Amino acid sequence: MVDLTKPPRIQGDARLQGIACALGELAETHKEPALAKRVLASLGLTIEDLRAAGADPHDLTLLR
Repeated sequence: MVDLTKPPRIQGDARLQGIACALGELAETHKEPALAKRVLASLGLTIEDLRAAGADPHDLTLLR
């Protein structure tokens, strides 16, 4: 059943959305924001790449 109270999920690159989610967890839950930023850079990705892929805005704020 579709939850009409939530905005529809942006269709995008699921792999990059997953990377954003994992790095957000690393930054917030494990208190390792610097490590999350280094991993993102080591993958050759930017926050803008993740945004363009439809990553959750909450995950992106954790990577700033």
